[in-house]
Parts: sequence; C-alpha cells; structure tokens
Amino acid sequence: MPCFFLLTRRFLKARRGASALEFALVSPVFFILLIGIFDLSILLFLMLTLESAALDAARFGSTGAAPEGATRDERIRQIVHAATMGLLDDKNLDIRTLVYDSYEDVAAAEWLFDINGDGTYNPGETFDDVNGNGVWDGDAGAPGSGAPNEIVVYRVSAQYRLITPLMDDLVGAIPIRSAVPIRNEPF
Repeated sequence: MPCFFLLTRRFLKARRGASALEFALVSPVFFILLIGIFDLSILLFLMLTLESAALDAARFGSTGAAPEGATRDERIRQIVHAATMGLLDDKNLDIRTLVYDSYEDVAAAEWLFDINGDGTYNPGETFDDVNGNGVWDGDAGAPGSGAPNEIVVYRVSAQYRLITPLMDDLVGAIPIRSAVPIRNEPF
C-alpha cells in the first residue's frame, strides 16, 4: 500500500506532458472560436457588400437607362452580382423593387376597414387596393421599376451559408438584407 501512495505523489508532482495536456484541453475551444471569428468577419463583409450593391443598383435604376441587349432588371441583377463579387449565389439572391408615390408611403400598409379590430385583413373587410393587385397587402408598394419622379425601394436579400461546415451545421442559413429608397430621375 505505501507503494501506491508513493506513485500517486510522484504522479501529482510530475510536470512532464503538462503543456500537451493543457493544449489538448484548450485547443478545441480556441479553434472553434477562431473559425467563428473567421465566419463572422465574412458575414459582416457580405452585409456591407450587399448594402453597397443595393445602393449601386438603386443609382443605376433611378436613371431609367435601358442598356443594349439586356433589360433594366437584368442589368440591375448584374450590378448586384458584380458588387457582391460572386460570393452570394445568384439563385439565393432576391432583388425586388417596389414603387411608391411618396416617401411617406414606403412600407405603409394599404388602408383597411378592420371590422373586428384584430389588425389583419379578414375576408369581407374592405380595403383600398393602392397597388392594384386585388388583395390587401401589408406593404402598398407596386412591383416595378417606377416612372420618372416616383419613389422606388430596391430590396436585396440573400441566404448566406457559413463557409466552415462545423459552424454552418451549428448556425444554419443566415438571412441578410438591404433596402435603398430612391427617387427616380426625370428621364
């Protein structure tokens, strides 16, 4: 029995391999943190890039220019794709333009006579169909690129999947969005 205590005391006093053990305990947490920082910085970069892409698309769209060999909407998609440097998949990229009469109307719901007071449209309730699509909308903007001097909101959104599989499995797809309202030039 005294031999057991001597071995235990010798084991507790030994320092050989302590660094390897500490590294084995700390390194998984360190590498997961490092990978998370890497993915987060790419995500923040893409959010800023998407904001810039929406602004570039709005600048082009407000001129009313129709380029040779492409429609205005196709050119806007090309501008957004170029501004995001191909980091966002075209199939994941959603570009929508909504037209409004004034800045005050942006993101405003169509007027609704809410009979039961629940704040949502129910069949039988009357509403003012501002955008002319035949249904009540929580956003009264009409789809399109707008006419001269109309307000157009360019909404660009995408689903971003993290680059590292470990973090992607933990977090999943992250929606990123940008919206830019602009008044069309008198073209």
